[in-house]
Amino acid sequence: QLLSQKKVLQELEIKQQTEALEKNNLLLQTQQQQLNLNEKEKLLQKNQISKQKQLRNIIIITSLGLIAFACVLFNRFKLKKKIQQQEELLKVRDKIAKDLHDDVGSTLSSIKILSEISYKNIEKDKVKSAALLQKIVVQSEQMQQGISDIVWAVKPDNDKIENLLAKLKEYTNHILDPKGIAIEFNIANDALWKNVAMPQRKNILLICREAINNIAKYAECSKVMIAINALQNNIYLTINDNGKGFDNTKTLSGNGLKNMHSRILDLNGNFTIITEPNKGTELKIKFPLV
Repeated sequence: QLLSQKKVLQELEIKQQTEALEKNNLLLQTQQQQLNLNEKEKLLQKNQISKQKQLRNIIIITSLGLIAFACVLFNRFKLKKKIQQQEELLKVRDKIAKDLHDDVGSTLSSIKILSEISYKNIEKDKVKSAALLQKIVVQSEQMQQGISDIVWAVKPDNDKIENLLAKLKEYTNHILDPKGIAIEFNIANDALWKNVAMPQRKNILLICREAINNIAKYAECSKVMIAINALQNNIYLTINDNGKGFDNTKTLSGNGLKNMHSRILDLNGNFTIITEPNKGTELKIKFPLV
């Protein structure tokens, strides 16, 4: 019995040892599997980091490409703008040269002819010679005024409505004060600081000169009102007198109104004349700022 019991105990011990070995083997397998999982996780993390780096590099390269493309577009835009400004400047120069040639050239030719005639008749007809000399004086003043206006328009310091207003006040006072015509200016504050490009201020000045000259010659008025307003990107100019007015349909063929109409077209604007006999005249001008 003792031997039998001893044998049973030995078998139990062997069985326990076998189970312990199996448990150890399972633990080893589990640890090995855990190690494999860790290796796979490391590999996945490494791949993910590599993909993130690739994505970051792609984003950086794409961003640099977009920046370079934007720089190229910006440089092309600047170059195109510069070329456009040069073309506009050439047009302005050509226009100034044409104005000088037309106005100054024709006036000088007229002065030359009048001078020759008055020189030939100075002994024969002093009255006629004096009248011719007076015309020479008037034309010389007009030519001087024209050159002064062109020089004023070209100067970049005069790019504000405020400067245009000062020039208009100077001219209207010079023309209308001797005739005893009262002048009233009504200028909106927000319009004073608007910038007016060189071709625009030149055309506006000449339009106003033409209107003031017409008032001085024909209106027979006692008061003139000049108003300037700004709304969004448009300038509104109104010149009103309380004179005798005129029949609009009969005077549209005049050179003065034709010149004004041509200059308004250069401004990409429009104008209307409201007048009736004995009811004064109102000139309304609208043009966009550039």
